[in-house]
Amino acid sequence: SSGINAEYGVCEGIFRKPGSRAVQRQIEAKLDNGETIDWIAEQMQAKCFLPNVASSLLKNYFRSLPEGLFPKVLFPDFERKLKEKLEKLRRKRREKLEKRLNEKQGRRLNERLENRLKEKRRKGQKERLQSERDSRGKERSKNVKRKQ
Repeated sequence: SSGINAEYGVCEGIFRKPGSRAVQRQIEAKLDNGETIDWIAEQMQAKCFLPNVASSLLKNYFRSLPEGLFPKVLFPDFERKLKEKLEKLRRKRREKLEKRLNEKQGRRLNERLENRLKEKRRKGQKERLQSERDSRGKERSKNVKRKQ
């Protein structure tokens, strides 16, 4: 995951790296008192990287919810929808794969058929040439017998 940093644009590991616990406690106290947080001023005062503090505060808040972010009552519906989505994705992938395989097999079959046709044409041409040679040879032998 990455977060936004005004100075550098992006920071790495915003939800993996915990923020300063001392700064978290200070900001939690302000939030509990109903104060609005000026994150830029806090950043200047704390001299630590506040996106990690903010993400840690957010994670702690989600953990503190009595029923969590997704209530347990909704889990069966959520799980069913997720399974439907996954099955739909699998079906689309399978269809796409089958289509690609069919196209590939179709191309191979066409290539085989074309090769067989070419081979038959070559074979037919060879047979015609051979029969022409044979007929010329027979004519020559007839001509030779007549001359004798």
